[in-house]
Amino acid sequence: MKISPLPITANFLITCLQLMLMALLETPVNAEDIGLTARVDNNEISLGDTLHLSLTVKGVLNAPEPNLPPLSDFRIRSSSTASSTQIINGQRTVSVTYNYQLVPLKAGSFTIDPAILELAGVTYQSNPVLIVVSEPGAHSPAKKSPAYIEAFVSNANPYVNEQLIYTFRLYRRVQARNLDLSISFEDGIFRKEDMGDAKIFSRTINGIQYQIHELTTALYPIRSGDVEISPATLEIDLLAKSPNSPRQSPFPQIFDNRFFGSRANWLHKTLRSQPLAVSIRPLPKAGKPVKFSNIVGDLDISATIGKKELKAGDTTTLTVTLNGSGALKGYLLPLPKLSDGFKIYPDKPEFKLSVQQNTLMGEKIFKFALVPLKPGHKILPSITLSYFDPARNKYLIKKTTPISLTIEPAEFPENLNSAENFKPKKSNTKNSIETTGEDILPIHTRLSDFEEVSANGSDVILLTGRLVAPPVLFLLFTVYIRFNQKLKHDKAFARNRKAFKIARQKLKKLSSSSGPPPRDFAKKLSDIFREYVGNKLNIQGKALTSFEVEQKLIDQDYPKEQAEQTRVLWGKYESLQYAPTTDSKNNLDMIDESLRLLNQLEKKS
Repeated sequence: MKISPLPITANFLITCLQLMLMALLETPVNAEDIGLTARVDNNEISLGDTLHLSLTVKGVLNAPEPNLPPLSDFRIRSSSTASSTQIINGQRTVSVTYNYQLVPLKAGSFTIDPAILELAGVTYQSNPVLIVVSEPGAHSPAKKSPAYIEAFVSNANPYVNEQLIYTFRLYRRVQARNLDLSISFEDGIFRKEDMGDAKIFSRTINGIQYQIHELTTALYPIRSGDVEISPATLEIDLLAKSPNSPRQSPFPQIFDNRFFGSRANWLHKTLRSQPLAVSIRPLPKAGKPVKFSNIVGDLDISATIGKKELKAGDTTTLTVTLNGSGALKGYLLPLPKLSDGFKIYPDKPEFKLSVQQNTLMGEKIFKFALVPLKPGHKILPSITLSYFDPARNKYLIKKTTPISLTIEPAEFPENLNSAENFKPKKSNTKNSIETTGEDILPIHTRLSDFEEVSANGSDVILLTGRLVAPPVLFLLFTVYIRFNQKLKHDKAFARNRKAFKIARQKLKKLSSSSGPPPRDFAKKLSDIFREYVGNKLNIQGKALTSFEVEQKLIDQDYPKEQAEQTRVLWGKYESLQYAPTTDSKNNLDMIDESLRLLNQLEKKS
């Protein structure tokens, strides 16, 4: 009997190779083969570039992450991990590489000290790395920069409380994504009012067409002196095409991606504007009115009345309107000075803003309900507004026009009847006594009426409740009022209290949606968690790295285990954004994991 050989299939060969690979992987690695190496993609970078730092652990496949040295001159933007296994001539080489994107914070020469790895009681150190960070060159369109930014103010020498317009512009001639803008104004120097969403328009500069994004903010300096507005910082990913790619693609958003041949890649840049020097002048003392309203700008005031002819006891509305470029939001108009013939009831002011010719205009409307008490001819006096006009460089006073009222007698006057003394009739009987009433009842005539009566248990409880309930209710009401006031006026407290509710609602909405693309899902999930952490810690959560948020949670006395779990989850978000694909089940698992961690963090607070 002849036995034919079994056919060798592809699955059989793959299985054999897997078994051989597992056998090789189980071979031990000598301690002398372990090493830690640090390298960067470039030792000389500009202040607007991003530095790529890699720490490679050789000889161990599941090595822990090395401890980074202090990086006070850099900000860690993101991190990732990659492992590698090579088998050459039967020799296995394994390594794990931890990659970091570092954003330089200032120019100069810096040394990245060695990283430390603790493994099986042995300490390994990487090599130090020298980095030179230079100032970015002057942003000139003639150099055909793919993107640059600028910032300027409308007036570098304003008065205190005078409006000046801060303008930020991004000029770009390539596609951009992941824009993260940071503009800082000192709270103790300026009050600010946003002027709406960014405007987008095109402009040709030196023959090159740029897409311009413009964002404006109204600033009101609150103290005099020389100050500096910090540079605006914009982190952005720019599309960098390869030299061999066509000059212009008719469908850039479709074909300029990795799926269609990787003809373009995205380059991360950090753009910075120049700092702005502002010299704030104090208001002049000469000519200042006695009751100066502390408003600076070009203003106007007017007054109108609802009815000029009415009857005593009726109601009419006096409306006073202020408008102009001054800071009117916090201004309170005093009650009009009227005679004793009126009752006046102020209403809540109305305030609105509008942008006119790149100037923020405010309008505040005050309404007063007037009730005349007596008939006759009445004159409502002028209402005065004092302000400083920087264009004329002097104080001005504007008054409303006096308003004449005709008040007629009430249609149904109310008469007050005076009380008349009652004179009792004279009695014919001189000695007769008439009982008109018993003032003191009852009159006790028995000793038993004065016996001590003991209260039962229910009476004691009822009496105690009546005595204790009012102060307890008052205390609870006081706590409730103070809580609402703090929630209204303390922004940090309000962000902290509302953080979990906002995050839970957004997670619920994300889980019930039809499902965005994998990368968009990871980004939305990351944004929700970053917003939650930012609200809880009263910081800008989107600007934090996983390591920074871990340290900040520890600084706020969160358990170290929760802080570490947050860092790990933060890293998963970043990894998912670069994953090739994920299914809906993995999406729901990530939402559940995020919600569990949010609940743990919320229990601490």
